[in-house]
Amino acid sequence: VIVQRGETIFREGEMSDGMFIILRGEVTVRVVDDVGQMGTLAALNEGQFFGEFALLGSPLRTAHVEAVTRVELLDVDAEVYELLTERSALFRDAIHTSWGLRERQNIVARISVLSGLPDDGRDRVIVALERAPVQARELVVRRGDTTDRICILCRGSLEVYTRDEDGQKQALRQLRGGRLLVDPAVLSGDTYRVHARALEPCVIFWLSRELLLELVGDTPDRLSALQNFFGATASGER
Repeated sequence: VIVQRGETIFREGEMSDGMFIILRGEVTVRVVDDVGQMGTLAALNEGQFFGEFALLGSPLRTAHVEAVTRVELLDVDAEVYELLTERSALFRDAIHTSWGLRERQNIVARISVLSGLPDDGRDRVIVALERAPVQARELVVRRGDTTDRICILCRGSLEVYTRDEDGQKQALRQLRGGRLLVDPAVLSGDTYRVHARALEPCVIFWLSRELLLELVGDTPDRLSALQNFFGATASGER
């Protein structure tokens, strides 16, 4: 596949059907965070690859990729990918090692509170994230649970709700992949005030509240930003 400089190779949210290996040239990988800012996730060049999430369980593209120069790409569809992974342990291991790291980098880049951290802070978050697959209808967060862990939705959708005194459900919002479950109780260390249930099979990450507060630090600007973020409980985007 030949792509000219400045052209878009694929956009976040498009249906995905394969990955690409860069034979010549350079591409940039970008994502949009929870406040609508586009940030660069990576710059890739000859010998590197992208789009592998399509072959590892993600039906939609998770980033925006554009050609920085004229690029020549090798298009690897599902059939070719299967053959390569069967015949080459080196190829298989490289894909899976990269995927584990990139999935974490991708989710951190989407959340402004995390992407705005210094480089060493982002690296600590990426290492500390705990991955957890979730089945459809599974309760991810229960009202009254401790907030020592913060729920980050990587893939799928969550229904966030509470119940009134009569036990009737009161829907609050739905979260899509790349969003953090916001609850002001996280700041104070109180228990969760909401329930969150998976509407479909999901992948979530857990992040230590203690680590996040440590990395944000005690500077007024950062604490104010964090307070505003966790106070935005009515925002459907979060």
